[in-house]
Amino acid sequence: MALSRLVTAVVRAARAAEAAAISALALRSKAHWGYDPAFLEACRDDLTIRPEWCDGVRLVVAEQDGVLLGYARVAGSRRSASSPGCSSIRPRSGTASAVCCCGTRSGSRPGSG
Repeated sequence: MALSRLVTAVVRAARAAEAAAISALALRSKAHWGYDPAFLEACRDDLTIRPEWCDGVRLVVAEQDGVLLGYARVAGSRRSASSPGCSSIRPRSGTASAVCCCGTRSGSRPGSG
């Protein structure tokens, strides 16, 4: 039996300079499910990540070798009281079968417990 290549990803706080790339990833991830262009355009604002949300508390990203694989909004962030958390995984990245939950207490920094 051949061993699969172990995929390792780093989960870290999102950086403000990555907001546009995270937004694009969120839109691509939504598009992957076959939604029509009009619906995707209607979702664009909801899927847009603002640089100020990349404050070391609200968003984390997963990356491998410098490639953004996914992101998650930490539950309890102030962005939306009706939507406690969200995430997207890069389509066809080979990581969909290994989804990881990053449990972070509301208000704590990723990696601090």
